[in-house]
Amino acid sequence: MPAAAAASNVSPDLIWAVTKKNSSFLVKRNGHQLSCEPGNLASLNSFKYSGLANPKTVDVRQSGKGAVLVVKTAKNAKSPAKSTQVVALNKNDLKRSYNTVSALVEKNFYRRDLAKTALARVAKLAQASTRASLIKQKKFKVVHGRKSAKRHEFTFNSEEAKKKKVDFAADAAAFGASDAAMDDEPPALTAD
Repeated sequence: MPAAAAASNVSPDLIWAVTKKNSSFLVKRNGHQLSCEPGNLASLNSFKYSGLANPKTVDVRQSGKGAVLVVKTAKNAKSPAKSTQVVALNKNDLKRSYNTVSALVEKNFYRRDLAKTALARVAKLAQASTRASLIKQKKFKVVHGRKSAKRHEFTFNSEEAKKKKVDFAADAAAFGASDAAMDDEPPALTAD
């Protein structure tokens, strides 16, 4: 009997019992067990998110310039090439992406327990692609290293911003305030 045909007859609980501690996708770091298998939405090593053990899985991943929703169908379990359905998500319209994911996962009663995680993943991918495009356009400067106060701090670095940059010390001096007066709290108002 072929292995693919035998795999469809095996219980998901048995597959999880075999693969939960020993898997090529298992990553153990700093006391955490993560999994990088396809179909694992949260990258956690648990039965709920497992792409190997569950007959129905949901995955949102980056593909080319946009995100895609990958759904594993149970009816084609014997042929792995046909067992996944890929749906492209609109990279420009986050609301449409939310509606697509919620329609396929939650409203279709596919895996309602993974709906919130899938929507959070769509939001994270949209945020990452927005930041990447802004960095590529050189509108943000990424500051790395130990010397920076905050890691991965995004600072605005644009020619228009440099032209419009306001020197607060010069403005304060023009209005007659000294640096020492600016550091202190404003004087209390008294009724005379």
